Amino acid sequence: MENSLVIGHFLLYPLFAAAEKSGKPFVPVVLCHGVIPSRYITPADAPNLGKFANAFFWKIWSFIFDMNFKQNINNFRKKEGLAPIKRVLRDSWKSKTLNLIAVSPCLCEPKPDWGGLYKVCGFFNIPEESEKWDMPEDLAKFLRAGSEPVYITFGSMLTVALDSTFLKESAQLMADAVNLAGCRAIIQAPWDKVSGIPESPNIYRITRSPHSVMFRHCSAVVHHGGAGTTQSATMSGCPSIIVAHITDQEFWGKELNRIGIAPKVLYRRNVTPQRLAGEIKYVLAHPAMKEGAKKIGDVMRDENEVKQAVKLIEASFWRKQTPHPSSPLRGEEKGEGDF
Repeated sequence: MENSLVIGHFLLYPLFAAAEKSGKPFVPVVLCHGVIPSRYITPADAPNLGKFANAFFWKIWSFIFDMNFKQNINNFRKKEGLAPIKRVLRDSWKSKTLNLIAVSPCLCEPKPDWGGLYKVCGFFNIPEESEKWDMPEDLAKFLRAGSEPVYITFGSMLTVALDSTFLKESAQLMADAVNLAGCRAIIQAPWDKVSGIPESPNIYRITRSPHSVMFRHCSAVVHHGGAGTTQSATMSGCPSIIVAHITDQEFWGKELNRIGIAPKVLYRRNVTPQRLAGEIKYVLAHPAMKEGAKKIGDVMRDENEVKQAVKLIEASFWRKQTPHPSSPLRGEEKGEGDF
């Protein structure tokens, strides 16, 4: 059976090219709205100096993307017999018909210059029942033994790390911060690859666990600021403490700080156990953050994000009789948010 539509992560330019080559519409899925150019936000860590300056910053950011990625993309497209792109941020993934933003409306404010091409559909959360996981008895006992712990994870930043020194430094940072904060914690790390860190009765060590299950037992979540972890923590009603490793994680940290459920962003390159402990103590001492996260989480759990995405796709493609081109924007076909 032949497919009539291609849906995929916006960075998968080979998938976009495949859709274009086969004449099928492509619907990009954006997991972080901070990558969509707008005069109302800034790229990376550029300061927000107003709409004119922001547009200039996005032009610089677009130039950086072109310098780093355009040649590889165009080499691939040439092999596939497709025309070269002119600008990576626009031409390699943006659809002229529909671009889904898989972010909760609670966290993503549509920008006035995005226009109708971008639609916020909500966070694509994995249903709890699909993650078959039995909580270890010793973990259940740890949870019953005292106050709600802080959950600490740097997620994929540690699972893909090859440097054993970085792994141990990160695990040591987490453990030291917990001891200094004087709280209970569950620390997720590749413990099978880390040695030399003393055990503590206030720390439960875990290699992996489903966030949708674990976060609801916790008082706060310290994490790297990935899109999935950010929204899982918020959906579970937990305030966050972000230790950003890369650019998009900084963006998420600033978004959570903007809505009052996280302190200012920390950075992995210069964070210390003392600074991290200070932020943990600050969040635990301000119950308004927990209450705010709980209110937002209650709304997020009722969003029916996949159903909303399906509605948007059907409205854009199957409830209209006019054809919908799959090719990316080119030249004069500027869309909202292009500079």
